[in-house]
Amino acid sequence: MPPAIAKVIAQAQSRIASAGATHHKGRAKKMLGQASHELKRAAKKAARLAKKRHLAPACVAALKQNLLEASTLIAKLEKTR
Repeated sequence: MPPAIAKVIAQAQSRIASAGATHHKGRAKKMLGQASHELKRAAKKAARLAKKRHLAPACVAALKQNLLEASTLIAKLEKTR
């Protein structure tokens, strides 16, 4: 996995952990929204790397699908908080 995408995923993971640790509902909801946005950004970054032929198309398709699915799940979690 390219370091740029790994970095964005790590940032999103950190925001999710922070959202789980806080007792303030508004802050948790905001952090989950930011994490969801970070994962969408990572998916876009993967697509750009595919266009530049730095990643295999099959790898990009799987990575993008997983990132967008995780983003959707976080958005659903955000609505339940």
